[in-house]
Amino acid sequence: MKRFFQTNVRFSQVFGLLRTFQRQKIFRFQYLGKLLKWCKIDPKMARVVKVNVAPDDSIFTIALHNNRNRREFNRPIDEELERTVSRMISTLNPKKKKPPKKLQKVEGAESVHDEVMANPKISLLDAEEKEISLNCLSIEAWKQTKFLLINDDHYPVLYNPPIISQIKLSSVPLAGMTMYPRLQFRHSTANESKFTWYRTVHKDFSNLVETDNATECAHHDMNLENSSEWNEVGQSQTYTPSVDDIGHRIGLSVTPGNEKYQANKSHCGVQCGKTVSGSVKAGPNMCIFDERHKLINGRCPNDSVRVVCYNILADCYAETDTAKTLLFPYCSNEFMKIDYRIQLLQKELYGYHSDIIFLQEVDRFVFEDYLSPTMSLQNYASIFGNKQQTNEGGSIFYSRDKFRLVSVENKVLRESLQQDDIHDLVGQLLKNNNTFYHRVISRGSCVLVAVLQSVQFPERYLVVANTHLYFHPQAQHIRLIQMEVILNIVNKKVNELQSADRSRNVSYMVCGDLNSKPRTGLVEYMLTGRIPANHADWYSGGIETYHGTDICLSHDMKFISACGIPRYTNYVAGFSGCLDYIFINPEQFEVEKVLPQPDHKLVISETALPSSICSSDHIAQVVDLRWLPCEGRHS
Repeated sequence: MKRFFQTNVRFSQVFGLLRTFQRQKIFRFQYLGKLLKWCKIDPKMARVVKVNVAPDDSIFTIALHNNRNRREFNRPIDEELERTVSRMISTLNPKKKKPPKKLQKVEGAESVHDEVMANPKISLLDAEEKEISLNCLSIEAWKQTKFLLINDDHYPVLYNPPIISQIKLSSVPLAGMTMYPRLQFRHSTANESKFTWYRTVHKDFSNLVETDNATECAHHDMNLENSSEWNEVGQSQTYTPSVDDIGHRIGLSVTPGNEKYQANKSHCGVQCGKTVSGSVKAGPNMCIFDERHKLINGRCPNDSVRVVCYNILADCYAETDTAKTLLFPYCSNEFMKIDYRIQLLQKELYGYHSDIIFLQEVDRFVFEDYLSPTMSLQNYASIFGNKQQTNEGGSIFYSRDKFRLVSVENKVLRESLQQDDIHDLVGQLLKNNNTFYHRVISRGSCVLVAVLQSVQFPERYLVVANTHLYFHPQAQHIRLIQMEVILNIVNKKVNELQSADRSRNVSYMVCGDLNSKPRTGLVEYMLTGRIPANHADWYSGGIETYHGTDICLSHDMKFISACGIPRYTNYVAGFSGCLDYIFINPEQFEVEKVLPQPDHKLVISETALPSSICSSDHIAQVVDLRWLPCEGRHS
């Protein structure tokens, strides 16, 4: 009988027979998947209709899968069902259409249109197999539809079925580094899906092929469930290869699911995603952050906050010829690839057990494909803001156990300077010198400002600002203006929160890569609250960009550098210096513990940073802060 099914029976006949059995209560529909597998009929080829509706879209898609063929209908969201059905009949009717040439040459082959059938009669059936009226909104009708009936053929209808649109593993998985698959879902999430990890039975060091996008493994279509080739090794969302995995490839099968189509149940037409990694390699014996991790004992208590500030080196800069030949010629191309660096970065970030993380030079795709989904597994929420005219910017991650997000805003500094009325003093400073003004507004730097509310202490609000200022060594005057704009934005947000409710205790901090050494005017301005009109940094761009006024900058906010003044936070061949800061108000926070810098011998072990043991040319700044008592504090 099995041979009969494999050779002589069309799928439509099998399915029709099953439907007859079901009506007579002889056969349960959920057994269909098992029967398909027994008959060696690929569910991908099964007759099924998938209806996909994207949020806030003006059209929806009806995909008709008919054995090996697929027809797609894009229909307006406000169309009536009668019009939709009429259009489907018109498209499926093979009149005046010739069958494909390939099928004409095959003896006994039926054309695509013949298989759909001439003059099709189409109706939609609900769960009780009652026909749905054509006089209703099409999209509402499809929500209720259980089967699409074309003449006598039943097509199961999946409304917004779970779909994996991307699945990928690292081409160079490292032993000891957790593997986080790159996944993109539609109508599903990782938490609703089923994960199964596999490892090749035999070692294979020759399975890598170069592609345009990345180094990927060949043979993605191989059968991961084949016990002679693969062994199952895990069912969690992540997998950490061990030393025993070195030389083996890792495979992953993900069955997407949602509330309606659960991943642990078989649904005809719901396809799992499969991918295979490259061969597992040995990771570095010691990373630059390993000793630092040993000094951290889990999470901070509720009355403390651990903060990380880190420029992670954007991939869009690391992969340039300038980076490879001039900036980091000492670092092998193998260690500059994001596929390698992201594994070190993820392990480093998770090991700090932070409450708030400020990152700079974050590529949008790194944030969306890697950091945001993987940090979510550690119960972090995330926000991102990119610089103008680039796809990299800053991001903030905060622990959901400690904070909830009240508001967030990504401000492009030059736009704020031109549009917001809180910068009147800066406007006066710039109006006398067009050269200076145009140099300032030609920079796309931004600041990501978020308001966080403490979960344990709801009366506490924290205004945080994350930025990456203009880098040029002769642009101290531009960075002074940029910081003044940022302080105005933060101060306005603090005042708004306090004005809305006087019982609130509002704190603030400013973090980021400020591209300014400790003895520059910018750091002086942050610590003292004043920068005179004749400060040397106003002349850093040359006399032609001096503002030419007697206006000095001042602010009333209180700041100290929470991590002090390290010897360096950026170390490359030819330059080292302290550029990264976590500025806090000493009337609101007390510094409990500053994580020591890495051993200098590790930093220079491969000339400079980045290297095989460090993913960036910067060093993460990590500090534990304790909230000070609210009573008697200055706001």
